[in-house]
Amino acid sequence: MELPVVDITGLLQRDAEASTRAAAAIRDAYIEYGFLYVSGHGVPQPTIDAAGASAMRFFRLPEVEMRQVSANIANRGWHALGDALMYGAEKPDYKEFYQVGLELPSDDPDVLAGQPLRGANNWPRFMPELQRDMYAYFEAVAVCGQALLHGVALSLDIDPDFFVDKYFKPLQRTQTFYYPPTTRVPE
Repeated sequence: MELPVVDITGLLQRDAEASTRAAAAIRDAYIEYGFLYVSGHGVPQPTIDAAGASAMRFFRLPEVEMRQVSANIANRGWHALGDALMYGAEKPDYKEFYQVGLELPSDDPDVLAGQPLRGANNWPRFMPELQRDMYAYFEAVAVCGQALLHGVALSLDIDPDFFVDKYFKPLQRTQTFYYPPTTRVPE
């Protein structure tokens, strides 16, 4: 089985004809497979490369440094090797990762209300380029998400801007993963 690839360039450019084609492809993909790959996402390659390079520099730091930005109450920051246990799994994933989300100040109403996953990111002061590069990537992916939601609305034949106010403070999370080399054979 191959998942469909949907080009969303037209959605990003708000080209009516290309958006209609993309919306039809989105609808077909979700009905047939429930998933799709996105091409023409608009995330600049230099943004992708910078985020990846900063992430690799971060993951190469000594553990004691990375621990300084361990995940906070909003689940933002570094998650050590073995911290991720997927629902129903008996063993944790063999990975570490760094997670960011929408940057919200401590006085934001949703943060004050204690909504899960809302708050500030846990950025390393000792590595400012990680914040710069990861958040630039996060914002670029958010634009892609907005375009994709526009396409989903079109595919459902509802107001094309139906999701705009619902994506105002997205719970979007962006993670970068590191799978350390291993010589052990998985059990």
